[in-house]
Amino acid sequence: MNVTRIMLSIFALVVGIGHIVVIMVYFFGLIRDNDSEFVSDLLSSDPLYVNIMTFFVLLQLTACFGLVRLNSSRSTLFRVAVESVFLAVSWVGWCILIIRYRTDNGVSKLHFLGVGLFVSGGVVYFAFLIWEMYRANGNEYANATLMLLYISSIVFGFLFIYGYFSGWGSSWVFEHCAFMLFSASHIFLFCMESNGSSSSSDNNDNSGLLVESTSTTTTTDNSLFSGVRIQFDPPMKIEI
Repeated sequence: MNVTRIMLSIFALVVGIGHIVVIMVYFFGLIRDNDSEFVSDLLSSDPLYVNIMTFFVLLQLTACFGLVRLNSSRSTLFRVAVESVFLAVSWVGWCILIIRYRTDNGVSKLHFLGVGLFVSGGVVYFAFLIWEMYRANGNEYANATLMLLYISSIVFGFLFIYGYFSGWGSSWVFEHCAFMLFSASHIFLFCMESNGSSSSSDNNDNSGLLVESTSTTTTTDNSLFSGVRIQFDPPMKIEI
């Protein structure tokens, strides 16, 4: 794995951990105070929260865009363009949803639009990143864990939406949990990246011709090519 991938993974891990710590601190603070506030409530009422969250969302999207660019050598131009577009859609959605939350008639339509863009963009671009990791990584356990975190964040998101429109008093819990699980998915993705899983695909691209040197010492044959075996893929061997 090259230095750029290592540095990007470290950066993304620091950002992801910081992001989820902030979410958890506020979440458990609400539980401690026996309060029930949605993420949007905090974004509209707490300037510190909205600034910190915007900072981490921007850095997280930047890290994901960096990973898209690094993986562009083994992706089609169309796929790179689609991933980049949905990353941008997610950022635009976040910027819209923090503009205005409530009006005299309730939650503003602008806020709903922003939430829709942010969530849909995030779901799609992260699905592409998971697919890239699945192709590059042969660790089925790690792939399954990443998929479980991703699907869990979506499930909690649906529970929040259903609970919100059904009048559940605890629906705000599902929203915070969905946010935490989505951030945890990013952390786990870049943990896999830092372990060099993505580099295996790059190495396999050069597997058309395998040259293996056995460098054995013999006293009976001092030929220049003694102990060298050349193997072609598809299987075809020439042994000397």
